[in-house]
Amino acid sequence: MHRILTSLFLAAALALQVLPAFAVELGDIRALYKDNFNDEAPGLAVVVVKDNETIFSEGFGGANLEYGIPISESTVFHVASLSKQFTAFAILKLEQDGLLSVDDDVRTYLPEVPDFGHTITLRHLLTHSSGLREQWRLLEMAGWRLDDVITNDHVLTLVQDQKSLNFVPGTKFMYCNTGFTLLAEIVERVTDQSFAEYANTQIFEPLEMESSLFFDDHETIVTNRAYSYQRMDGVVRKSRLNFATVGPTSLFTTVSDMSKWAINFSTLTIGNKEIFEKMSRMGERPDGSPVSYAMGQFVDQYKGRQMIYHSGSDAGYRAFFARLPEERLSVAVFANASNIDARSETFKAIDLYLEDGATTASSPEPETAKDFEYDPETFISVLPEQLKPFEARYWNPEENSFTEIKVRENELIFTPPSGSEVTLIPVGAGQFKLPGTPYDVSVNFKTDEERGEIMEVYVPDLMWLWLQKVQDSETNGLDASNNPYLGTYISDELGASYELTFDGESYALIHYRLGIIPLTRIDDNLFTSTNRNFRQVTFMKDENLNVTAFSVRNDGINSLEFRRVLKQ
Repeated sequence: MHRILTSLFLAAALALQVLPAFAVELGDIRALYKDNFNDEAPGLAVVVVKDNETIFSEGFGGANLEYGIPISESTVFHVASLSKQFTAFAILKLEQDGLLSVDDDVRTYLPEVPDFGHTITLRHLLTHSSGLREQWRLLEMAGWRLDDVITNDHVLTLVQDQKSLNFVPGTKFMYCNTGFTLLAEIVERVTDQSFAEYANTQIFEPLEMESSLFFDDHETIVTNRAYSYQRMDGVVRKSRLNFATVGPTSLFTTVSDMSKWAINFSTLTIGNKEIFEKMSRMGERPDGSPVSYAMGQFVDQYKGRQMIYHSGSDAGYRAFFARLPEERLSVAVFANASNIDARSETFKAIDLYLEDGATTASSPEPETAKDFEYDPETFISVLPEQLKPFEARYWNPEENSFTEIKVRENELIFTPPSGSEVTLIPVGAGQFKLPGTPYDVSVNFKTDEERGEIMEVYVPDLMWLWLQKVQDSETNGLDASNNPYLGTYISDELGASYELTFDGESYALIHYRLGIIPLTRIDDNLFTSTNRNFRQVTFMKDENLNVTAFSVRNDGINSLEFRRVLKQ
């Protein structure tokens, strides 16, 4: 726990460090990249736009290693989720043209989307607040590999079979590619054009983005395309991508073309001020608190300046595009290898242009010189029997680690994975403070409708961390003959089945296409996996304690049930 908090504190502090002011020369930008990338390895392309002028646009490294083709400003990259701002623009332009409203029910245009009992609007799709399950997790769990050919029709078929949502639309934020696939389909049905055709005629042609297209046919030949790579065990290998799904991804473009898109936010060759204000307006939770996502873009602060940005990541492609409107500065970096951090490479160029670098009132320096001091008057007295319900191990699914809570006399002892004990300070019913850090850290014990009993660690304006209460396992000495978990598990929503096996030491789910997925038992009902689709597997039992099903939770799905089918 201390390691997590410390790393976050350091990251926040480093983000506020100041840089010396100096005049930026083209050589200054080139020097950031030229020594780190050569034509014998994958690389990146960089563009810098300042005061509506493209002042730097250059490539470094190899676009195609088999033929020795270098990256240039005209190299075409798949930029993954950078696509979303173009999809958002298309929807908002159609609204401006009177052909739809972002507050329309999605089923007005896509009646095949199930009626989940709650209205999902286009606004919900645009702001990742629809509650829809994440398409990539659904596809993978259904048996697809991400190097398969995947189209919008495949995604729509899965959506039609879903029985429930992650949450009530509009109540939460959860990043969801599914929503942007539906938005692209809505564009097609409203305009009677393919999404790729609409984007070409309404965006790319007017802006003279001559090398840009939405890739909706995996057999299309794309001139000057950069190939996708990954580095494994020190060896560079191809990383295949056959996506033909558009809306959330599959924009092919160059840094040169991206500079034209960046300039259009000011010159309004296409669109208008109202559209771009909507695209840049942060969302809100039901309580009025802001969400950093707008429509197709994130909105944040960087060194006291507003920053509007998005990243992209598919196969070996990595992309990052950031605009700092107050500085009239935009930077985009497109890379073709998964080990290249496009975000950090973008900030290298941005930092050159932030001449005064000083933090402002909106980005205060964190207090780091001494521990945070709590007001003793807020402390309360708690009896040991009031503390006993919190005594347990708490599992962190992000790191697969445990924090232990124990009662010692009339104190609650907090022991993170590092093993260093801390005495929690009671301030309310189930509410404590964690001393010994430079921040106001709360530790709250509560029941969450999605996770059950949890321990919430909260640092104001910095982080939340939720750890799940687990029970000690009581099923030791199991073998294949008496193991209550074994059997075939089927998801009717996915049309997929998995076999749960046990070899006397370890568990695994087996799928005929995806192979073996190891599982680790956390307690009698909870299992975890390093496979991102099965991060949390919770078993359900009937009144006789027989296992009847398991429910899967991951970063895009709150609960998806697989029913158990016993072999005859």
